[in-house]
Amino acid sequence: MVGLIRDWLLDPTALLFMFTLVVGLILIRIVCVRRPRRESIHSDDPVNRNGLMINRWFFVLIGLWLAAFAVFTAPVVVNPLVVSLEQLPLREQPCEAGSHVVVLGGGVDSRIQSAQDFGRMSSATFIRATHAAHIALMEPDVTLIVAGGALGEISEAQVITQFMIAMGVPESRLLLELNSSNTRENALNVSQLLQAEPVTGPVRLVSSALHMYRALSSFQQAMRDSNIEMCPVSVDVQGLRSVAPYAWMPQTTSLLKFDLWLHEVIAVIVYRLKGWI
Repeated sequence: MVGLIRDWLLDPTALLFMFTLVVGLILIRIVCVRRPRRESIHSDDPVNRNGLMINRWFFVLIGLWLAAFAVFTAPVVVNPLVVSLEQLPLREQPCEAGSHVVVLGGGVDSRIQSAQDFGRMSSATFIRATHAAHIALMEPDVTLIVAGGALGEISEAQVITQFMIAMGVPESRLLLELNSSNTRENALNVSQLLQAEPVTGPVRLVSSALHMYRALSSFQQAMRDSNIEMCPVSVDVQGLRSVAPYAWMPQTTSLLKFDLWLHEVIAVIVYRLKGWI
């Protein structure tokens, strides 16, 4: 019970929602007190009619705001949204082993000073890099293609490469793609590298589950004229598949998931409109 109170009621987003709810109720109370009595309202009085219309819209807006706040931050709503996008590229069977693995960068802090500053990797980049390195260590003959450009002087691919080397992956088995700034460019640039490589078996694509649908679709589009098969390896899963039906209390973790989901949905729409997927 103590844990429930701490995790649900003392969450910053939950507290903000409760504060918003209290303020909304106070404002509604003020409006109701100031509202003229029904029997004193004359239907031919434009002032009273306008006042009633304003009051109604006020209640509607307060209700919509509270509803949106609850929906966008409620675990019982947000998790199914995230899961629905994460499961699009899922396969019934795991990927077969092949000669190449592609890992996509997921962000590096722009304040990074050197490629060895691993702490500047985002959580998504760390998880992707760790999983790809694990594959390389388990399969000594596999070649890793690390994709990710740079906002400044140091690219994501350089940081991930140094991280993998520190984990024990030989540098000779790493290929870098340093010039991409988005998933579309990842796919185009990596496809050129792959077509120059002796590829056998499916090429495993490592990325976050929420990003995988757009990533896999982009690679399939970029390599539609080749015989190379891309196989998704989804990591960094965000959505919970089993959520209690009473989990409506707003949570910061759900708000963060909704932010990731919203950005990815918008990106998918843009990629579709541009014909990239």
